[in-house]
Amino acid sequence: MKILYVASEVAPFFRTGGLAEVAGSLPGRCWASASEAGGCRVVMPLYCEVGQEFRSRIEAGRQFCTVPLSGAASTAALFRA
Repeated sequence: MKILYVASEVAPFFRTGGLAEVAGSLPGRCWASASEAGGCRVVMPLYCEVGQEFRSRIEAGRQFCTVPLSGAASTAALFRA
Protein backbone atom coordinates (compact mmCIF):
# COMPACT_ATOMS: atom_id res chain seq x y z
CA MET A 1 0.00 0.00 0.00
CA LYS A 2 1.31 3.45 -0.92
CA ILE A 3 0.27 6.33 1.34
CA LEU A 4 0.35 10.02 0.35
CA TYR A 5 -0.32 12.79 2.86
CA VAL A 6 -1.14 16.24 1.45
CA ALA A 7 -0.98 19.13 3.91
CA SER A 8 -0.62 22.90 3.80
CA GLU A 9 2.17 22.75 6.39
CA VAL A 10 4.51 20.03 7.64
CA ALA A 11 6.94 20.25 10.57
CA PRO A 12 9.84 20.91 10.51
CA PHE A 13 9.73 22.50 7.02
CA PHE A 14 6.97 25.06 7.56
CA ARG A 15 4.64 25.50 10.50
CA THR A 16 2.06 28.01 11.62
CA GLY A 17 0.01 25.81 13.94
CA GLY A 18 -0.83 22.34 15.15
CA LEU A 19 -1.49 20.90 11.70
CA ALA A 20 2.23 20.99 10.93
CA GLU A 21 3.06 18.86 13.97
CA VAL A 22 0.42 16.27 13.10
CA ALA A 23 1.33 16.15 9.40
CA GLY A 24 5.00 15.83 10.31
CA SER A 25 4.45 12.94 12.72
CA LEU A 26 1.98 10.77 10.81
CA PRO A 27 4.38 9.47 8.13
CA GLY A 28 6.74 8.16 10.82
CA ARG A 29 3.90 6.24 12.42
CA CYS A 30 2.80 4.61 9.18
CA TRP A 31 6.27 4.03 7.73
CA ALA A 32 6.80 0.51 9.08
CA SER A 33 3.61 -0.92 7.62
CA ALA A 34 3.73 1.08 4.38
CA SER A 35 7.41 0.57 3.59
CA GLU A 36 6.87 -3.11 2.83
CA ALA A 37 4.34 -2.30 0.16
CA GLY A 38 5.44 0.95 -1.42
CA GLY A 39 6.11 3.72 1.07
CA CYS A 40 4.72 6.79 2.68
CA ARG A 41 5.15 10.35 1.33
CA VAL A 42 4.16 13.87 2.37
CA VAL A 43 3.38 16.71 -0.05
CA MET A 44 3.13 20.40 0.79
CA PRO A 45 3.59 23.66 -1.14
CA LEU A 46 7.14 25.01 -1.44
CA TYR A 47 6.63 28.32 0.35
CA CYS A 48 9.16 31.15 0.11
CA GLU A 49 9.41 30.99 3.90
CA VAL A 50 10.87 27.46 3.91
CA GLY A 51 14.20 27.93 5.70
CA GLN A 52 17.64 27.79 4.12
CA GLU A 53 18.56 24.75 6.21
CA PHE A 54 16.02 22.80 4.13
CA ARG A 55 16.51 24.62 0.82
CA SER A 56 20.01 23.19 0.52
CA ARG A 57 18.54 19.64 0.59
CA ILE A 58 15.79 20.26 -1.99
CA GLU A 59 16.27 18.50 -5.32
CA ALA A 60 14.58 19.69 -8.49
CA GLY A 61 11.70 17.49 -9.44
CA ARG A 62 9.49 16.90 -12.41
CA GLN A 63 7.76 19.86 -14.07
CA PHE A 64 4.27 18.88 -15.07
CA CYS A 65 2.22 21.88 -16.21
CA THR A 66 2.12 25.61 -16.80
CA VAL A 67 -0.36 27.70 -14.81
CA PRO A 68 -1.42 31.23 -15.80
CA LEU A 69 -1.03 33.60 -12.82
CA SER A 70 -1.74 37.34 -13.08
CA GLY A 71 -1.08 37.43 -16.80
CA ALA A 72 2.19 35.48 -16.57
CA ALA A 73 2.89 31.78 -16.88
CA SER A 74 4.24 29.87 -13.90
CA THR A 75 5.47 26.28 -14.07
CA ALA A 76 4.15 23.78 -11.55
CA ALA A 77 6.74 21.25 -10.42
CA LEU A 78 7.46 18.71 -7.72
CA PHE A 79 10.56 18.98 -5.54
CA ARG A 80 12.07 16.43 -3.17
CA ALA A 81 13.74 16.89 0.22
